[in-house]
Amino acid sequence: MGCGSASGPPPGPTRYSPNTTTRAILNDGAVSTPLAPSGFARWGARVYRHRLATLLAVVIVTLLGGWWGSGVTDQLSQGGFEIPDSESAP
Repeated sequence: MGCGSASGPPPGPTRYSPNTTTRAILNDGAVSTPLAPSGFARWGARVYRHRLATLLAVVIVTLLGGWWGSGVTDQLSQGGFEIPDSESAP
C-alpha cells in the first residue's frame, strides 16, 4: 500500500494566539515549563486585533504632525553657514 500508515493528514500551520503558552524543547528532548509570550508578541497581537483603529491613529497623528510643522519654514532663514576666517572658505 504505502511506505507507512498515516493516522491522518499532516499537521497544518499553527496560528499564534496570545492566550496560549509556548513550551521550549530542551537538548535532551524534555519539555520545559510553559513560557509566557514576549511583550513584543503581545504588542503585535494587540495591534493586529485593533488594526483599523491603529491605522486611523497613524493617519491622524501624521496629519496633525504635518499641520503642526507646516509653519516651521517661516522660522528658518537662509545663510549664516559661512565662517569668513575659515581655511576652507574660498
